[in-house]
Amino acid sequence: MAKRTSPAFWGFLGLILIYIGRIQEIFLFLAPLHIGKIAVILAVLLYLSDKTARKKALPLFECKQFKLYFILLLLGCLSIPFSMWSGRSFDMVLTFARVGVFFGLTLLLVHSLEDVGRVIWTTALALFTIVVFSMMSKTNVAGRYFATGTYDPNDLALLIAVTLPLVFYLFRRSK
Repeated sequence: MAKRTSPAFWGFLGLILIYIGRIQEIFLFLAPLHIGKIAVILAVLLYLSDKTARKKALPLFECKQFKLYFILLLLGCLSIPFSMWSGRSFDMVLTFARVGVFFGLTLLLVHSLEDVGRVIWTTALALFTIVVFSMMSKTNVAGRYFATGTYDPNDLALLIAVTLPLVFYLFRRSK
């Protein structure tokens, strides 16, 4: 019998769909709703309200990679006052902090190979959505498909190249 997936993990999968799939850039009427921010807040609140998920989670600062991430974030914060363009430096640190929330949720909520598989399938679904809309779009950059403002064609190709082998592996493993 498969284990029950926690609401916090479902919130994280929803965050992946929005964070990677960028549906708010495909459907422009969603942009003013700031669904990316809502998805992050919802995922964090679901994690904080889920006692089972919190008990299973490894403390973030016991993870070497998260410690290194935090040191880089701290160095970024300390460098803001001395930068040539403090406002832009602050924006970059905020972007880096957002990536850290996603990274932290991944560390806190992904505990098994089943969870990894769900994350990969959700990422593949998000990429599939982008690819379909980029192919339907009349917009192209230098003759290459383009769907959202976040991903240029090279970024999209990199995401596909990284995700596709994992999807093929999971597909073969499921038979």
